[in-house]
Amino acid sequence: MIKHLASYDDVIEFLKEHLRRTPIVILGVGNELRRDDGFGTYLARSLARYASEFMKLKNAYIVDAGNAPELYTDLLRKARNGSILLIDAILVGDRRPGDIVAFNISQGGNDNSQSIQFITTHALDLRIMMKAAGVENVLVIGVIPYSTDFGLGLTEPVARAFRLLFRAFIRFLSESTLTE
Repeated sequence: MIKHLASYDDVIEFLKEHLRRTPIVILGVGNELRRDDGFGTYLARSLARYASEFMKLKNAYIVDAGNAPELYTDLLRKARNGSILLIDAILVGDRRPGDIVAFNISQGGNDNSQSIQFITTHALDLRIMMKAAGVENVLVIGVIPYSTDFGLGLTEPVARAFRLLFRAFIRFLSESTLTE
C-alpha cells in the first residue's frame, strides 16, 4: 500500500514504525545530473555527512548509491534481517511534485508496484537486486519529481521535501538507539 507522508510528523511516525530492526541500511539512489532524479543521492549524501560530523552511528549505514544500487548487494545481504530503506525519485499515480510517499516492495510482487514508476537511471530492476542480495522486503521513501531534465540541483517542490525529510531523519537517528 502506498502511503502519503504529508507532514514532518507523518515521516517521523513512519520511520519509528518501520525502521525498528537493526542493522538499518538507508540507500539513496539517483542521478544528480538529472535534476530531481538526484533526490535520493542528495539526501543520502547529506545525511551521511551530517551523521559523520555530529553523531556516531552504530548498526546503521547511510549510502549514496548513485545510479548503481546493485553495487551494494553485499551490504543489503548483511542487513537482510534488519531494515532496508531505499530513497528515490518516483512517479506514483496522481501525486504532485514534491509529494512524499512510502511503500514496501517485495520479491513476491504482492505490492502495488504496477502504479509506481522508478524514474532513476539505474539499469537493474530492484527485484533482481533484492533477489541477488537475498532480501525479501525493501521499504521505499519516494519523492515525486518536478523535472528530470538534464541539469543540476533540485527544483523548489522537491527541495522542500528534501528539507523536511532531512530534518526528520536527523531527529529519528538522534533519538534512536542507533547513536552512541
